[in-house]
Amino acid sequence: MSLSKPNPISAYIGIVGAIGMAISDVILLSVPCAGWESDMSSFSSLAHVSLLRMTIGPLIGLVCSFFICFGFWYVKGKLSHLNEQLAMLMFVSLTSVMFFGGAFHAGYYFAGHALLVGDKTLYDAFISQLGIMSYLSVPGLLLGTGIYIYLTGFVPNGFSKWLRFANLLLIQGVVLGAFMILPAPIGGYIKPTFVNVASLIFFVINLSAKEKPLS
Repeated sequence: MSLSKPNPISAYIGIVGAIGMAISDVILLSVPCAGWESDMSSFSSLAHVSLLRMTIGPLIGLVCSFFICFGFWYVKGKLSHLNEQLAMLMFVSLTSVMFFGGAFHAGYYFAGHALLVGDKTLYDAFISQLGIMSYLSVPGLLLGTGIYIYLTGFVPNGFSKWLRFANLLLIQGVVLGAFMILPAPIGGYIKPTFVNVASLIFFVINLSAKEKPLS
C-alpha cells in the first residue's frame, strides 16, 4: 500500500480559515460572561453587539468558511489511498457543514439587524431559520465523522491507533465542554469559537499524523 502525500498547503489554508472563522465569532458574538451563561449558538449575544460587529463578523466568517474546506481536502487526500470513494464522500459531507456555516454567519447579520431595529417578529423568524440550518448541517458532520473513524480505525493503515479518536465531532465536544466551564469574562469571549477551534485542532493533528508503511 503506497502512502498518501497530499499537499500540506491545503492544510495550512484550512488552518488559516479556522483561525479567521474564530476571529469572526469573537467579533460577532463575544460578550463578557461565563461559558455556561449563553446558548450553544450564542443567539443571546446578538442583543449586546453593535451594528459594526454584526457586519464585520459575518463577512469574515462567510469568507473563511470557504478556506476551511481546503483543510478537509487535505484530510481527504491523506486518506484517499485507503478508499478513494469514501474519502471523497467524507470531504463532501464535511464541506457541506461549512456551507451551512457560511450561511449561518450571514444569517447572524440579518437576525442581529432585526433585533437592533426592534422587529421581534422578524428576529424570531430568522432565528427559526438558523435553527433549521443547524439541524440540516448535522447529517454531514455525522457522516463525515463516521467515514473518518472507519478509514482511520477499521481499514488497515499505518496511522497510530489513536487517530480515530481525533475526529472532528469528538474534538468539538471536548472543546465545547472545556469552554463551557470557563468563568466570566473569558468563557463568553471564546465559547462562540468552539467549532472553529475544534477544526483548527483537527487540521493540526492530521497535518502532523505520520503513516508508517504496512509490512
